[in-house]
Amino acid sequence: ALTEYGKSRRLQSQSSYWKKTADRYDPLPADKSYTGLLRAKDMSTHSMRLGTAQTRLLLQEVPRVYHTEINDILLCALAITICQWASTQKTIIGLEGHGREHIADGIDTSRTVGWFTNIYPVLLEVSIDKGLGDAIKAVKEQLRKVPDKGLGYGVLKYINKAAGLAGRPCWDIVFNYLGQVDNVVSSGKWLAAAGESRGNSSGEGQAVNDQLAVNGVVQGGELALNWSYSTLHYDKETILNLVESYQSNLEALIGHCIQQKANVYTPSDYGLGLEVS
Repeated sequence: ALTEYGKSRRLQSQSSYWKKTADRYDPLPADKSYTGLLRAKDMSTHSMRLGTAQTRLLLQEVPRVYHTEINDILLCALAITICQWASTQKTIIGLEGHGREHIADGIDTSRTVGWFTNIYPVLLEVSIDKGLGDAIKAVKEQLRKVPDKGLGYGVLKYINKAAGLAGRPCWDIVFNYLGQVDNVVSSGKWLAAAGESRGNSSGEGQAVNDQLAVNGVVQGGELALNWSYSTLHYDKETILNLVESYQSNLEALIGHCIQQKANVYTPSDYGLGLEVS
């Protein structure tokens, strides 16, 4: 099905979109210069949590203001944080998705187990000087313009071998929000979260693609974000400052939305995301 999708006019029309996105890549700042292979043993992790009160607002109150999803707000905070750190107004983030988009009739993914993960670049441009409201609207609309939720990028790059997309990925940081695992364990009486550590999920020699990765999940009523980083590129102090800045920006976005009196609609709410910029 992916091969047939790769031959379709629907996908071919996306080629220029992905090439233009890849061409906008600029490397993120780093404390150390390293161009070799990264392995699991070279990575470290710092975790942050958003309290239950703020998480509840993020999940229940914030979305109604700008008609957003949680990913819009989390990525807006990340884009602002990176732009402040790198002294820029744009950044490319590798966005991880579940990869189960509908591309053909007769493909039933409900009878499968495992991950169909797709990762694709998202160019986010934010002008911090214009205010938090404009930043939220800008990120929301840019995310809505991603064709087929990013599935076409991998097909063009790895199956079609499209010129202009070859080589290493065009991002230095990957983001993945896994959702609310509380919903899984609270919906029945048979499953609960284990309290003990699961241990390492990969061997120390496992190759790692990204020098920065942010993985988020809502568990125990709190948003938890794990920031994995390459110790061959970054000092611990740099990451701690980055995480602190992110949490501050995220809380500022939540506070901004809670203070708004009226709901705000944007072009994608009317199906005009591609026609109106």
